Amino acid sequence: MPRVPALFVGHGAAVFTTAPTDPTRRFLASLAPEVDSWKPRGIVVVSAHFAQAPLRVTGAQALETVHDHPAREVYDFRYPARGTAELTNRVATAIRAMRWQVEVDEQRGLDHGAWVPLAALQPDAKVPVVAVSLHASESVEQHLALGRALAPLRDEGLLVIGSGGTTHDQQLFRQRFFTDAAVDEVPEVSRAFDAWVGEQVTSAPGPARAEALARFASHPLGPKAHPTPEHFLPMVVVAAASEPDAGVRRFTGFQHGLSTSVFQFG
Repeated sequence: MPRVPALFVGHGAAVFTTAPTDPTRRFLASLAPEVDSWKPRGIVVVSAHFAQAPLRVTGAQALETVHDHPAREVYDFRYPARGTAELTNRVATAIRAMRWQVEVDEQRGLDHGAWVPLAALQPDAKVPVVAVSLHASESVEQHLALGRALAPLRDEGLLVIGSGGTTHDQQLFRQRFFTDAAVDEVPEVSRAFDAWVGEQVTSAPGPARAEALARFASHPLGPKAHPTPEHFLPMVVVAAASEPDAGVRRFTGFQHGLSTSVFQFG
């Protein structure tokens, strides 16, 4: 079975990325037939909005659409994702092989970091999904290890998706959103940091690439691009799950300074 590519997706703000006219939404929808052509047996999604200690994986058969965002105008949206016991058990076993504790959460659904991109990439929800939490410690070393634990699953037909953003300064976003600034006007800090991420992703494959990305907080613009790390940690996971694979930028986008860029490995 050929290795399935891995994706990092900037999910942006739900109020924008769920709109049919949004450029990020349009790109993700255009990518859906290609994702179908990979014939994934399941999807493993690591979202910036799901962090626990110990790690958790979803175990529900019907995954609720969780509206954990402030855009009340999209609260009626539902994404009919489903899980399977087989997929949950396989992912949990891969993580436990690293001698980590992992719990199966039978109640949790998909937060907007998961369902926003999945609703565009897999609109018919025909592929089963399991969500894997970040570790609440926010340790980059643990997320490198998590990505390496998930890597073998790609050779078993599973699509690994990290969902966050290459930039995520919520204060900047709110300032611009509430002053009616142009949504596609890009602050220089966002543009520059997103460009640096792209340079790292498209550099030579190998562990050094993932480790360079894991040092994002030490970049001169890192503290401004990511006042908190959770939106970049899914990138660390995906890069570590893709160390032998070439990385390419598939899309560049911004919503009031939040990056919605998309990268593919393999």
